[in-house]
Amino acid sequence: MSRRVKRSVAAVAVAGVAVTGFAVAAPAMATSEGAGLNLSGDFGAYGFRGAQIQDGLAVFCLDWTYDAPIGSSPASVYRATSLGANGSGNQHGVGGTELGRINYILSTWGGTGDNTTAAAVDLAVSSYLQNGGVDGMAKYVSQSSQGPAVLAAARSMVDQANAITIGGSTAPGSGKLYFIVDPNNNYQGTVEMQGTAGSTGDITLTNGFFDDNGNGIQDAGESNVKPNAQANTKYSVHGLPPEGATTYKISGTGNWSTGGGTVWPAEVDVLEFGGGMQRMARAIGPVQVQSNFQVSGMDPNTRSVVFAPVLSTTATTFVQAGQPFTDQLVFSPAAVDGLNNPWFRSATTGNYAPVKATGVVYGPFQSQPAESDTVPAGAPVAGEATITTSLTDGPAVPYTANTNTTAATSGFYTWVWKISAADQAAGTQRIIPEGYAWQDRFGQVVESSVVPMNITGVTEVKSAEVPLSGVAQDTATINSGGYWLQENAANVPVKITWKAYHDTSEQTPARVPATAIPSTATLLGTYSTQVTNVGNITTPASLADGGIQAPDAKGGWIVWVLSIDDQDQPRPGYVRPFSDDYGVPSEIQKIALPEVATKAQPGVKPGQTITDTATVTGTLPADGAELHFELYKATKNTAGEWVCEAGNLLWTSQSQHVETTGDYVSPAAPGQVDGEYHWVEVLSSTKAGEIHRGLCGLPNETTFVVDVTTKAKTDSGNATAKPGEAIFDTALLNGQVPEKGTLTFEAYRVFDGAKVCTDQTRIWTSEAITLDGGLAKDLQVDSAKFTPELSSKASTVYFVETTRDATGRIVAQGECGEPSETIPVDAAHLAVTGGDADASSWVLFGGLGALGFGAIAVLTAAAIRRRRQEATAQQ
Repeated sequence: MSRRVKRSVAAVAVAGVAVTGFAVAAPAMATSEGAGLNLSGDFGAYGFRGAQIQDGLAVFCLDWTYDAPIGSSPASVYRATSLGANGSGNQHGVGGTELGRINYILSTWGGTGDNTTAAAVDLAVSSYLQNGGVDGMAKYVSQSSQGPAVLAAARSMVDQANAITIGGSTAPGSGKLYFIVDPNNNYQGTVEMQGTAGSTGDITLTNGFFDDNGNGIQDAGESNVKPNAQANTKYSVHGLPPEGATTYKISGTGNWSTGGGTVWPAEVDVLEFGGGMQRMARAIGPVQVQSNFQVSGMDPNTRSVVFAPVLSTTATTFVQAGQPFTDQLVFSPAAVDGLNNPWFRSATTGNYAPVKATGVVYGPFQSQPAESDTVPAGAPVAGEATITTSLTDGPAVPYTANTNTTAATSGFYTWVWKISAADQAAGTQRIIPEGYAWQDRFGQVVESSVVPMNITGVTEVKSAEVPLSGVAQDTATINSGGYWLQENAANVPVKITWKAYHDTSEQTPARVPATAIPSTATLLGTYSTQVTNVGNITTPASLADGGIQAPDAKGGWIVWVLSIDDQDQPRPGYVRPFSDDYGVPSEIQKIALPEVATKAQPGVKPGQTITDTATVTGTLPADGAELHFELYKATKNTAGEWVCEAGNLLWTSQSQHVETTGDYVSPAAPGQVDGEYHWVEVLSSTKAGEIHRGLCGLPNETTFVVDVTTKAKTDSGNATAKPGEAIFDTALLNGQVPEKGTLTFEAYRVFDGAKVCTDQTRIWTSEAITLDGGLAKDLQVDSAKFTPELSSKASTVYFVETTRDATGRIVAQGECGEPSETIPVDAAHLAVTGGDADASSWVLFGGLGALGFGAIAVLTAAAIRRRRQEATAQQ
């Protein structure tokens, strides 16, 4: 307020001031100055800034540019909730909040007796109407020394006043519950008590609960009652339809109040003086406010419980033959005509409405069928399944469906599910759309399964034998066992793998599962290739193309195992794993080895060269073999066993290449001194090394170096045998005599001097004479004596001696007609009467007289024997 020495602005009537509130009785006393300061400003004027006392109470000016009403009594006093500006142009109107803050300042500091504080109150109160606030009023006090302190105190008062809550009213509260129904989900919506600001209360719902978590589930702590609700605030609600209802509404009621306790009202007392004088403000302090009222309301639209159940599925990608088709189902509600209500649950039990779905599996198809809205005509049915959602879980859990059949044929299969109102229980039919029918699309990839191809191979080796180091081969006849699956119109490639094992078992390998490969087998090689159709396929015949070579080891078997492994496939899962057994008869190849039989020279004379002969049979290595011979001096170890080793090796032949079977004669070994010698033949290949070595000391690989000389003799010691004289033969042995060998003498007789020793000329064979083995020096062996039969002709007898080893091999043998083995035999002087050997009478030459009958008979018989002998000898 201002009481000026000289007016700077003329007083004018209040114009454009909006005043609300109620009038109070006009006080009788005139105003007077209270605590305050005289302050000067930028205009050179000065005036009083502080409190006026009216009826004993401090009042403060609201219009600084108007005259102070000192000495005047107010024309009216009223409680204002808003106030317009005066006509000075330096002010603006204010509402209840500003008036409430003015009341707070007046009530807090207006009764002060401190002049600076009172001046600051004057500025702070007027600043709410003054353009520019406290700072806009600084020009009126800036020339006084107390000005800064007053301004600082005024700013502090305004800051504190602005920080408090102005609220409450003495007017009674009122309101109404307003519900909003979600048109897309009739269970959801909001409720709001639209009414007196700042009022609070509770709301109790019928057919609903407060869904504070927003999940559509009445969680712990959520109910149909909302305590301490705030006015003009929306709260989420969720429907709980009455049991058996298909339509319903949510309604609510509540007890509310406004105010309550001590509040700073949004108002202040205003004193009007008129005549261009200040409007004054007077504190009313805080007030006690409380107003109770009831509210109610109901949904504007009817809510529906109808929901439309659908499902989404994920079929098992691969189904093995003999297993059912499996699908995972997830149920959910869907929108129908814009409405997408959640799955129905009973308000009393909480149970979900049960929904039955039926699925059909169609197939097999050779490739993934094209997706379509309907099932193609003629699509084969492979199985069916039904699922009904549970009361307790409803759509909250997935369900697993298995068909009532099992997979039998490879191919693509696809599920189609449907939910039909006709399949539902009566209670469910009531809460889904009338005549409801839902079906998913045919041929969806996520709804499709593959029964892997049953690819098998019937295998057979190319040949029962494979040569050492040769390329082994196997042939598989590939079968599909049903469809050969297609992808992008092309057959799915299948990788097949052969594994070849080298089995060193002496017997043909037994058949066992491929998971139980015997310890006698080691992996020899692997060959893989891709096939896209049935037919025959053979492993490569060339190593360069990936063929598998027979091992460089001696003997054994190659055992093939054909397999199809899922992890190796270009499209894993599209083919059923398959494996042959190990040891299938048609999958075994014998590693063919050559066989060698030998026959050394049984005996030679000292110094003569020796040879051995190897007879090669069987199967030679793929690249042939090398053959050589070794000659050893017969030697035994301490155990009495023959040994052929470096210490007794005498000679090794050069190798000769062997490409075909047959007889191979060694080069001539150099002659040796008297003794026993053993041959060893060795067959080798460039890759396997030795593949055959003869045993040491075999009888047929033994050569005896021995010199046998003979001398035929007569009983008289003469060179020629007389008629009737005994003869014999003598052998003299120098060298190695075979242990348990034999010596046999044979005699041959001829009458014409020819050297012919045949079965026809043989006249005598001795008994075999067993020899003591060992190194002999001039060992003499005499034959038995025998007497050639009498003959009228002279003849010659040839002896032939034969020395054999224990096996019957001829170690040494004389030649027919050797001079030392020849005995001439004189003719007997016989006279025979008659024309032939049957003559019944004969006479001796030399003057013998006639004999008696008995003597003639004896001579006749002798003549008959002689003639037969002669006839035999001359044949």
